[in-house]
Amino acid sequence: MKAILKFQLPEEDDEFKWAVEAADFRAEVNEFAERLRALDKHGNSYQDADEAVRLIREIFMGLVGRFL
Repeated sequence: MKAILKFQLPEEDDEFKWAVEAADFRAEVNEFAERLRALDKHGNSYQDADEAVRLIREIFMGLVGRFL
């Protein structure tokens, strides 16, 4: 089976880029989920909720920031 995606460029450039990078994005989201699971399972050294949110956001943006 084959699937062909067609885009009207340059009007649909954003949609085209998302389609091309979808597999990479999925891999990074899986990596983020695994890192969250590890923090949950093995604990962490965050001093408070604000620090945790800030550092988790840094992890997230480091993984998927290039897509946003």
